[in-house]
Amino acid sequence: MQLTKSALRVSLESIALGALMSVALPTIAQAQDAPRTREGAPRVESPAQPTTEAAAPEFNYSVSIPTIQAVDSNIDEETIRSILTGGLVEHAAELAGLTAKSITIPEITVTYAVPAEGGKQQQGTLTYRDIALTDVTNGVAASAVVGGADADAGPEGKFTLGKMSTGLFDLAGMLAFYGLVPGASPDQPLKTIYKDFKMEGGSFAGPEANCTIGPVTTAEFKARPLKMSFGELMTMAQSLEASGDSELKPEQIATLVTFYADLFSAFESTPIDFAGLDCTGTSEEGKPVTVAVGPMAIGGFAKNTYPEISASDIKINVEGDGYLNLGKFVFKSFDFSSAINALQEADGQVDDAWFETNGRRLIPSFGGFSFSGLDMDVPDEESDGQRIKASIGDFDLTLANYVNGVPADISSSAKNIVIGLPADSEEDSVKQLLALGIDKIEAGYDLAAAWDEGSNTIAVKTFAINGANLGALALAGTLGNATPDIFSLDNNAALMAAMGLTAKDLKINVTDAGLADIVFQSMAKEQGQSVEQVRNALSGVAGGTALALLGGTPEAQKLSAALATFITGQAKSLSISAAAKNEAGLGLPELTALQANPMALSSQVTVDATAQ
Repeated sequence: MQLTKSALRVSLESIALGALMSVALPTIAQAQDAPRTREGAPRVESPAQPTTEAAAPEFNYSVSIPTIQAVDSNIDEETIRSILTGGLVEHAAELAGLTAKSITIPEITVTYAVPAEGGKQQQGTLTYRDIALTDVTNGVAASAVVGGADADAGPEGKFTLGKMSTGLFDLAGMLAFYGLVPGASPDQPLKTIYKDFKMEGGSFAGPEANCTIGPVTTAEFKARPLKMSFGELMTMAQSLEASGDSELKPEQIATLVTFYADLFSAFESTPIDFAGLDCTGTSEEGKPVTVAVGPMAIGGFAKNTYPEISASDIKINVEGDGYLNLGKFVFKSFDFSSAINALQEADGQVDDAWFETNGRRLIPSFGGFSFSGLDMDVPDEESDGQRIKASIGDFDLTLANYVNGVPADISSSAKNIVIGLPADSEEDSVKQLLALGIDKIEAGYDLAAAWDEGSNTIAVKTFAINGANLGALALAGTLGNATPDIFSLDNNAALMAAMGLTAKDLKINVTDAGLADIVFQSMAKEQGQSVEQVRNALSGVAGGTALALLGGTPEAQKLSAALATFITGQAKSLSISAAAKNEAGLGLPELTALQANPMALSSQVTVDATAQ
């Protein structure tokens, strides 16, 4: 979105309204509450001021404040009205020093008209009721209240919000954060801006949906003045627009990235709790739709961190078409520290070449996501008449220890994955499973791998899959010569480092819980043999291959015997381990040589095997 001269003015007016009526997290997006124009200023009206027409009449809004009651206030009512209708910059210092027994505004109404698609104007009204600040001393109120708010967009719908309130509300601190008045040094500790925020909920009514919105609460929000104010940022944007340049200059890019790097460390909050919402509506086909989200929790904002977000009891239902239910969903936090450090190290010398070289350093450390209790039955959009019926008990993806934008520690798991197989499927793979008597898949998996810089190794702690009444397969191993270069920002260096990885050890565990019986019965039927005959034939092949590769050594004989015992069904679990005799591991040249001469395997690795 381009920032314009009128956007700057609208933004500052919105800050004033926000300072007195809102305790939401500070955001420049408050400017979106009012329309903008590319030429000239918006229209602002109030009983104390004449109307000023905008240069572009199709873009306008007005603010009406019939009554202001200021008790024992060091700012008169006319000045307060001016602050709320365009004079914030001129009176910011006065507002920051406000002292009053109470400031009460029964109603503020903002009416607006903005162009819409098709050339028709969209008109609407924002109404804030029963605004009150009490016991204000030097810009700090003991409490702040907005009795309610409505946003009426005509045929597009109407939002209604219940009472919003705080305990302490520091107007001066909020203005300092935006850079409208001098504040403490940006190097000083964060200052409490408000405490005990509560919003009692609300509703939305529109032509296609109706929603009930639950309460929102948070205990505290802190902030400090920015090193560069929002006003300075928008002045730069105005200069850019006036110049007609389509691309940012290096110094402008540096200004922007420096601003955002500072912003990410300029505020923090306690966790935010949201009771959820319930919506009803209709689909494009006219079918009733219900959407419900239960309690939500947003973790506290902290330095350089975007918090974890979780939601429970998510339910989406399209009557006569399908549903999706989710017990809980967690979107883990983002840590922007590495990106901010990279920008600070650049010291303003940021251009296209810098981004080309350091782009991966700007990737934030994302913690991953998880969910539980997924249950769905929806149409398969790729196959007419087919449905996707599935459930997942638990899923988790955890990412950590980022190096140049790449997670060096990865873990993921899923439990109780159940997928029904349609009896009339045309997919060959599904037909094969159905032919084996498998009409649904019940499975899970577990994956964990981590890079250790000290030993230059990657430990694949586990890669396991399992199927109910089928069996399980688990792999674990270690890769050597995993130097930091595998994460290099230089793609060629990273490729060379990856090619230099070595295989140090590998362990395989196999458990049969019924799959072998299904497979061997199918093979026996195809070959016209008994299951025992098929098992014995395959065990002979496997055992003979082990002896051929490893020779007649005790290790080879032990492996051959374990394979035979497992394949013939005398054992239900098989464990095989192999370790490189060279402590450094087997590199790409050695592995390539083994492909050409498998008989050399016994000289390169130590093998052990057991079957139970």
